[in-house]
Amino acid sequence: MSYAARNGKIFHLWWHPHNFGRFTEQNLRQLDEICRHFSYLQRRYGYTSSFISEL
Repeated sequence: MSYAARNGKIFHLWWHPHNFGRFTEQNLRQLDEICRHFSYLQRRYGYTSSFISEL
């Protein structure tokens, strides 16, 4: 995601709700880390989020 933000590329995060079924607490922490990093990239590089249908 960092590389994509710095270079005007797309990063595809593929994560479905059923991925949270096992190790839920660990997966939620990981998702929180991803969201925080995205927020940083958004502030730093103007990185944006899109739906796959928009691409």
